[in-house]
Amino acid sequence: MKRILKLGILSIFNALMLSIARCFDNDLWRIGIVIFLYLFSFIIIYKTQKTKVIDKSIPLKNIKLEGTKDVLKLDEVQEIKYAIREHLLFVGLDSCNNIRDISLLGIGSSKNVIIDTKEIIRMALLTASDKVILVHNHPSNSLKPSKDDLHITYITDEILKPFNIELLDHIIITEDNYMSMKKTDIYKTYSEENKKL
Repeated sequence: MKRILKLGILSIFNALMLSIARCFDNDLWRIGIVIFLYLFSFIIIYKTQKTKVIDKSIPLKNIKLEGTKDVLKLDEVQEIKYAIREHLLFVGLDSCNNIRDISLLGIGSSKNVIIDTKEIIRMALLTASDKVILVHNHPSNSLKPSKDDLHITYITDEILKPFNIELLDHIIITEDNYMSMKKTDIYKTYSEENKKL
């Protein structure tokens, strides 16, 4: 959230500085202001995109998840709860359900978020996660999983298995409720139908 705010402020600042640059008759001043903007933007973007160093032996957070309710209490999950666009979170766990990583994998539209399963696998492998939980919000406040939701859950579950990584769940959250997708009859039916193919 802080990163989005910084980038928004940076965009406003750049627009303001470009407006000021147009007021100068001297081309050298204009060029100087534009160079300053690029350098300033580069520094701000670099600082907001610092990658975190992950020590595989120590959980990223000192939090052990006991169930779905614990996932819902995470700050990152609470942040996307009221979003007007769908957000997909990756929660990586070790074998004892301690959190190794929480990452935002994608932001979509008000109706869906498109993510390549390679991103989920890459994140699971990079963080040395033994278990994975996916969480995404539905701005419509409907808990009904879409065909895309069912598909990404099924495909991710199947693709992670050869790496000995378990997809524990894919949770859909709304402003005031949640649904554990892997526990629903809809998902179980979808999964059984696709295994027959």
